[in-house]
Amino acid sequence: MNDFIKLWLDGLSKRGSCLIDERLTVSGRFEAYLVHAIQRVEIELVVEPAPQFEVVEAAPQTEDLRRNGYLEWAIFGILDVLMLGELEPVYKLRIILRNADYDPIDCSQMAFRLAGRDAGRRILEGLRR
Repeated sequence: MNDFIKLWLDGLSKRGSCLIDERLTVSGRFEAYLVHAIQRVEIELVVEPAPQFEVVEAAPQTEDLRRNGYLEWAIFGILDVLMLGELEPVYKLRIILRNADYDPIDCSQMAFRLAGRDAGRRILEGLRR
């Protein structure tokens, strides 16, 4: 049987990336009842051109974000949109996570992923302008 994930990744690497040519500042938000409470997340990031995909953690609470897996889930949400939201994927960029505002008690990885998806949509909107 084929390894479809490997085939998809190989095909992706052969395609070009839709390029960004200027620095963008965007935020992604999520607020809704999810699992057991109202979860609220807002991430603020800067996106700039780069030779390859890169993430820079510049948020003041980076250690807490990393310990809970929130940073990875926010990036997964951004990639959900950037890799599949346009005719060509958008991956030659640097994402600088500047801030994350969230409730440390009533928050989840999925809330961060959904905030990341919102940020990804805003990045694509910025590219279209």
